[in-house]
Amino acid sequence: MSITGPSRLDYPTSGVLPIALGANSFASNWLISQFAARLVKKEYVCLCEGAGMTVGEVGTISSPLLTEEVGETLVTRVSPLGREARTEYTVTDSFAQPAPATEDQRLSLLKVRLLTGRTHQIRVHLASIGQPLVGDRTYGNRQGLPCVRMFLHCHKVSFRNFEGSILEAVAQLPRELQVLLDSLGRDAQKMPRSPFGLPFLKNF
Repeated sequence: MSITGPSRLDYPTSGVLPIALGANSFASNWLISQFAARLVKKEYVCLCEGAGMTVGEVGTISSPLLTEEVGETLVTRVSPLGREARTEYTVTDSFAQPAPATEDQRLSLLKVRLLTGRTHQIRVHLASIGQPLVGDRTYGNRQGLPCVRMFLHCHKVSFRNFEGSILEAVAQLPRELQVLLDSLGRDAQKMPRSPFGLPFLKNF
């Protein structure tokens, strides 16, 4: 039987990816309609490198994004000619940036919620405010913290089932990202850890 995926994860993003059985089934149309109406809530975890951010800081990035083909790849940039894009973030933890970074350079762990679904949205929006994702070879700092892959993980997706109740799927942080997180020095401003390493977050 075929499957329908109304959403996707950029390579090599990990985490929850909802799919439905059937190419034109009731389940697939139900899921597609919720994505189209922006009723699906997606929350990500990412590690950024840049000037220090304050733990607990909350912000919204609403710069329009324009995606173009460059050779055989898609590249997105902030542009007044682009489409509406909104990204909400909360800073949940802070780490010292390993040498030879300057003193004001930090690593920040963010909870991110997408309010729109543009190509490379999280990566480009955060890079546009000086907080590129660790391991992002397209929009990030190639000389930054070594990471086996881009530090971006879809932690939770929620939508309504056929009865109208909220269905929530959660994916733990992959081992390779958790190992990197555990190796970093913590700030004095600590947060309690969950059983799989991520900070406990309200509504997360």
